[in-house]
Amino acid sequence: LFRLHANPPRRKALRIILRRIANRIGLPEDEILFISDIKEELDAAHSAGMKTVLLDRQRIALPSNTQALHLQVDSFSDIHPNKRV
Repeated sequence: LFRLHANPPRRKALRIILRRIANRIGLPEDEILFISDIKEELDAAHSAGMKTVLLDRQRIALPSNTQALHLQVDSFSDIHPNKRV
């Protein structure tokens, strides 16, 4: 489990950080599931090649292009390991 601290989030910097995390845990990016409630972090993870899940506990309506890139769930219990992301 890693926590990102980038204010304001910069996509290129986040992508580099995420690739370093992937290297540190020894997995290719496409085998990592990145969960966040911050769109910019999710976009960076997606562009780094990771699978992404938007944890939207407040049920905020997002643009359709965001929903197309990231699986959207309301709680951690909605994430199932065998479900394709």
